[in-house]
Amino acid sequence: MEEEQAAILLQSAFRQCLAKEIFEERQQSHKKRTIVVQEILDTEKTYVKALQKVIEFMTPLRIASNSEKPIISKQQLNNICPHMDILLTVNSDFLTQLEKRVKSWSPSQILGDLFKALCDALRMYTAYIENFHTAEMTVVECMKEPKFVSHIEASFGGRRDIILFTSLLIAPIQR
Repeated sequence: MEEEQAAILLQSAFRQCLAKEIFEERQQSHKKRTIVVQEILDTEKTYVKALQKVIEFMTPLRIASNSEKPIISKQQLNNICPHMDILLTVNSDFLTQLEKRVKSWSPSQILGDLFKALCDALRMYTAYIENFHTAEMTVVECMKEPKFVSHIEASFGGRRDIILFTSLLIAPIQR
């Protein structure tokens, strides 16, 4: 009988030790997942801000393109930022859903379904990438227009910062 009780105590101690190890492993895994998810959230916020900045820059150009004195032509405008409005809408929606998910983050929480929902939007990225060289050449062409240069200076802190503008345009490609 004593041997039986000793075996039961030994089994109980072993199970307790095993349960503790499993718990600690799951806790570590959750910490790592939380760090990764936070990084995804932070990069998505940065990306959406970059898209918003491009839209802010392009909006006056769009308005002016419908006037008698456009800054750049409608064709140039379309060459520079095709699908940017749609990309912003898709990624803003994704960011909103991601923020909700992260707010209630738990060890069993997943993100895969959010990324899966983005799959259709990837076609727009393909079109954007295929057009990027045209966009770059159009920007170079537009830089010959003083009104366009003035608009860049006004939009990016009073300096002629074409590098900042083109770095914003490349954001969807870096995605």
